[in-house]
Amino acid sequence: MKHFIGRVDTDPVVQASKNVPFLLQTLDVKMPLSTVDDGHRLCAEALHRDYGSSLAKLINIICESILVFPQSSKCRMADSGTSAIIGIGIDIGTSQSSVALWNGYQVEFLKDSVNQSMIESCVTFLDDLPSRGLRRPRTLVDEMIAGNAIFNMKRLIGRMDSDPIVQASKNVPFLVQTLDIGIPPFVAALVNEKWRFHTTEEALATFLVELRMMAEEQLKRPLRNVAVTFPVSFGRFQLCRLERACAMAGIHVLRLMPEPAAVAMLYGQQQQKASHEKIAFIFNMGAGYTDVAVAATGAGMTRIIALAGSTIGGEDLLQNLMHHIFPESDRFLKSHGMKEIKAIALLRFEVQLAIRGLCSETSAPIIVDLHNGHKICTDIFRDEFEDVNRKVFEKWYH
Repeated sequence: MKHFIGRVDTDPVVQASKNVPFLLQTLDVKMPLSTVDDGHRLCAEALHRDYGSSLAKLINIICESILVFPQSSKCRMADSGTSAIIGIGIDIGTSQSSVALWNGYQVEFLKDSVNQSMIESCVTFLDDLPSRGLRRPRTLVDEMIAGNAIFNMKRLIGRMDSDPIVQASKNVPFLVQTLDIGIPPFVAALVNEKWRFHTTEEALATFLVELRMMAEEQLKRPLRNVAVTFPVSFGRFQLCRLERACAMAGIHVLRLMPEPAAVAMLYGQQQQKASHEKIAFIFNMGAGYTDVAVAATGAGMTRIIALAGSTIGGEDLLQNLMHHIFPESDRFLKSHGMKEIKAIALLRFEVQLAIRGLCSETSAPIIVDLHNGHKICTDIFRDEFEDVNRKVFEKWYH
């Protein structure tokens, strides 16, 4: 392993070392052979961009100590150096994320540079910097068109490349590289007309670094220990990958909490003045997952009665409608050229707008020029949308 670490697959040393009694897989696209758990490097690179090399080196050392000693006695409180009644929570969503502060009596959401509490779960790779993150100069649509943006990390993390969800997630304006040999997929953004490969944990860690820096800027103190929510359907391996991404971003997870359970606790806190117990049914449909919970709340106490989750989400509705409108989309995107990426990004954006429009209208227009002789100009009706996604809705019912 020492012979290979730090080398890319086009290195002559790697190419000359394939005569070994195990599989040494190379793609010959200048991609690292192994996943290096170096989240402190991501953190240092991001800080180097904004604050200079001296602070970056200092944070690099600090993050190394955090990764080596995650269970130190300083982690007993919600965050070191603060009152025990204060806690920080991060809800990592497939499409949107949020950071919230509990100050002892209410929950306060932190906002990004454009005053939004719901933050796009997207990482942008430009030039040699790992991320523009929450301070990106362009809109998400522009980034998707350029192929610089990676999203859907939560939907892919902890899954193997043979997973049907991974195979169904390739119709996106970035590269989801699979070898179909039972290993995690790689994701790649287009940087200076070259694919820049990352594991899903590395991409998510880069996004979490930006979230942490945003929170630290507003709180005026370091942020290390947090509670993180996760979908009910997550398995043990996915939870492990999620914690690993947090560790790579210099964040120690004090507690992992099912998403509907977190909602139930917040509802219970709001109902603390109620004189009798209430039964609440919580339906949480996200872009990548759907969770439900039944909880009993009263006098500020919450008791979770039942939890259930599914891997079905809004992304399935979006992909089904995209295939319905443009059946050749998978074949069209196979080459992953600049024109194809731009076309799929535009189609995805227009379909998203149409789905939002159908929430209040009976029909919505979709007009997009995909070039190469493909132009879509049609109206989608609510009945048509429901029929296209009938199987998804039936799975929800059951």
